[in-house]
Amino acid sequence: MKNHAAHGRGADIGSFRLAMDLAEPIRWTNRQESIDPRVPLRIEWAGGGTEPIRITLSAGLQGPEERRFGSLVCTAKAQDGTFTIPVSALATLPPGGSGGIILYQRTTKNRFEVPVVRGGSADGSEFQLVDQTSGPIQLLP
Repeated sequence: MKNHAAHGRGADIGSFRLAMDLAEPIRWTNRQESIDPRVPLRIEWAGGGTEPIRITLSAGLQGPEERRFGSLVCTAKAQDGTFTIPVSALATLPPGGSGGIILYQRTTKNRFEVPVVRGGSADGSEFQLVDQTSGPIQLLP
């Protein structure tokens, strides 16, 4: 894990420093650009931390008489390193459409001290780092 420091300052927020441990970046290891929606889609990755991996798949089809768009989001355990999207979920996407797949993971630090310029500190502070990998896809008709 790598330690990452964040710094901030604004008109109402005083200077602060935040340290977070980051996991190895996510690497999509079985990247494919063509998807057959009649076959379950297996996504594999390496890296990432302990936070869930979110997989977003979106595709659209635009023609002279029809416009269709579909999107789905799946959540997987990072340590599994794989997730299979069932045919029933892929059926929500338009055959022949094109779009993209994004794998991402958030690392969040909650409730840290952020000084307010006029005194005191901000409650409910949250800082997020997002690691992602993505690629284009084409659904077969």
